[in-house]
Amino acid sequence: MGTLTTVVAGTVALLPLAVVLGAGLPLAARNAPIAVAALSRTRAVGDAPALFGRLTLRLRVEPSLERAVAFAGRSGDGDLAASLREHA
Repeated sequence: MGTLTTVVAGTVALLPLAVVLGAGLPLAARNAPIAVAALSRTRAVGDAPALFGRLTLRLRVEPSLERAVAFAGRSGDGDLAASLREHA
């Protein structure tokens, strides 16, 4: 009788872990890409002032919009600069 009680008590103790793993992993797999994309967009918006500053600086040195956009895209290292580099 003692062994049966230990097995049942162990099963009850593992039940919350089974519920968390059973429900948590699919939810994490579903929400992780969304969270990563949101973080990437937030970082890109944070890089915008520096990118705009480089664009403005280049326009003051040489008033050519095409060259300023190309310079801003080349001199940045974030996702926003890479997107600008592709479009310029």
